[in-house]
Amino acid sequence: MYQVAEEFFMAGAVDQCTKSTFPAGYETLFITVPVKDLLFKGFNFCKNDGDDLCALVNDIVCKIGSTKRNIDILEDLSLQFSFLNYKQREPDGKYTVKRGMDDITTLGHIDAWNNMKFTQYWGESTTCSEVKGTDSTLYPPRVTEDNAFYIFATDICRFVEITYKGEETYKDIDGYLFGTSKETLRSTQENPEDDCYCSKLSKDETGTKSCFLDGIIDMQTCFGVPVLFSFPHFLWADEKYANGVEGMAPNEDIHKTYLVVEPNTGTPLKGVKRIQLNVAMRPITGVKSMLQATRAIMPLLWIEEGVALTDEYVDKLRSSYFDKVNLVDGFKWALVVISSLLLVVSGGFVIWKKFFQQS
Repeated sequence: MYQVAEEFFMAGAVDQCTKSTFPAGYETLFITVPVKDLLFKGFNFCKNDGDDLCALVNDIVCKIGSTKRNIDILEDLSLQFSFLNYKQREPDGKYTVKRGMDDITTLGHIDAWNNMKFTQYWGESTTCSEVKGTDSTLYPPRVTEDNAFYIFATDICRFVEITYKGEETYKDIDGYLFGTSKETLRSTQENPEDDCYCSKLSKDETGTKSCFLDGIIDMQTCFGVPVLFSFPHFLWADEKYANGVEGMAPNEDIHKTYLVVEPNTGTPLKGVKRIQLNVAMRPITGVKSMLQATRAIMPLLWIEEGVALTDEYVDKLRSSYFDKVNLVDGFKWALVVISSLLLVVSGGFVIWKKFFQQS
């Protein structure tokens, strides 16, 4: 809120009126709330009914806040903040998905989102704004090591590429492992300023609007507020981000996004999406509580969303595919054996006939 207010030269006024904007106990820079409230239930603010200067400031702040997707407007027109309640409030849009009728390799591919082939988040008709990939639940059959998959996620207003990393077995089923890498959140441009993910909307920890270093993406164009996206614990990000916060220990095994898919059918066996939301901490002129703030990219929370095929569906996969493949293989080898026997019998008969005739 302070950083948004700073853009309107109102940070000092907002700081003076936090007791009017927030309920008692919530006006400090760091607060303690139940996890359920923070994630889904939310906590209320903007209930001020006064007529002083703070009422005017409060009115401006609350009108701006009411437009953000993490904010719910209550019946008394006060606001309620939570990180994830918007996901329960309404669907995230209309998807047009290919069925693979003409080309089986396109099965599950998102052709449009809300009737758009490009979003408006990362510039008009740029590669960053392209709607492509799957929703991470449906993939085409006959997957090869050369495949690269794209996962389109409205939570971060973009797609993420995952590439082949090796083989992995899940419940005795052999699968191909696909995952993110060091290049996923790294600019591919020689000049990062030309990267369409560089929006220059949010200020970094130095107070400068510029392209963030590798591993950090400015999400203000998506969220409407200066929130930054990374992998958990700043995995694969520039080391200065992890060094700026105590307790960061990036570990590829527990912080990467990955998918294990059965290659013949394209069935996802297990997979996990992991993201971390961060904010740039820095002193803000006029805000007393932040004048001594350490300059760093501070994690707010990281979210893990995953799925693993249950025994029930593993059994269905075995019965509907592997058992039939084994049955076909059995027929194949039975035909080979029968054909070999017929060949031997026919050959023996020819030899016997030739020998009999000569006699």
